[in-house]
Amino acid sequence: MISNVQDCYPDLVEQEMIKKIDPCTLSDIVGEFQYLGAYQRTQETYCPPPSIQMVKSLIVEHCILPLSSLSIRQKIPYAARSLLLYGPKGSGKTMFARSIATELGATFFDISPSVIEGKYTMAKTGAALLIYKVFLVAQDCAPSVVYIDQIDQIFQATKKKKGADADAPSRIKKDLIAAIKQIKTGADSTNGDRVLFVGCTSKPHGEGVDVKGLKDIFDEFVYLSFPDYGSSLKLWRHFIEKKGVTVDPIKFNMSNLAKVSVGYAAGSVKQAVDRVLTTRRVQQLNMRPLGMGEFLGPLSRTSYTWPEEWHEMREFDHVITDEKDRRERALAAMAAAAG
Repeated sequence: MISNVQDCYPDLVEQEMIKKIDPCTLSDIVGEFQYLGAYQRTQETYCPPPSIQMVKSLIVEHCILPLSSLSIRQKIPYAARSLLLYGPKGSGKTMFARSIATELGATFFDISPSVIEGKYTMAKTGAALLIYKVFLVAQDCAPSVVYIDQIDQIFQATKKKKGADADAPSRIKKDLIAAIKQIKTGADSTNGDRVLFVGCTSKPHGEGVDVKGLKDIFDEFVYLSFPDYGSSLKLWRHFIEKKGVTVDPIKFNMSNLAKVSVGYAAGSVKQAVDRVLTTRRVQQLNMRPLGMGEFLGPLSRTSYTWPEEWHEMREFDHVITDEKDRRERALAAMAAAAG
């Protein structure tokens, strides 16, 4: 189909499917350990979301190390071909995808629905050609990260009807699955297999989403929830100090700020700090000290995880990670042993 892979590079760059991203390392992602996680796991019906530190460890071991070296990839049994990140808007999904590429110096591809809209819409061959080009170039310049935002729009359970929209994001679903399945792990892997597909979504529980399809094709599932109290406290301090502002803990109770911001993702906290600590406001701090109330209005105008959304996200995580099945089997075994 394509005689020279080098001919594909200019097309993908021009169509913004190969991107130069803003550098971001794992150390740029701020979060605290979940010290009560082990206890909550045994006491609560739903498994608590992992802490940022746990997510970092998983990504290093299952994604970054296998992509960094072919010899490592051939020896470890848990190299991920694909990673699904899900959570509310602003929880750090895209930031983690960028950090993987930055840590590796990898080529970054973007085939999100907003990027591929209006491109390769030819009937029958368009979607296949799009994925073929991207995957071919990704293998040629490995290590590579293929980023797909709003992947819920691609993995739709509804069957394609006659005369359906040729530009629908779901048109690439079949070829995307085939490409991921081609990636080898273990002793049989080659340098061209150092490719990672990263899917992101804030609506994995949306109407028509093919949950089974996501479960079948993704190797790792990571729930990025809104931060707990410890992480929230760390985030407020981090973003305020990045503005060059030193906060006196006696005069400014950041603990209360962390408590009232439960339900707001890290991105919302950053937006609130950016809106309050403008250059002019920072210059006025000596005359007018910072007050907690200044952040409440801007924070309230950012994205918030409502209880209904949180319950839906938690239920999706419970199913996609097989935690629900494991708990049901454990309860059945306990009942059988007792009875």
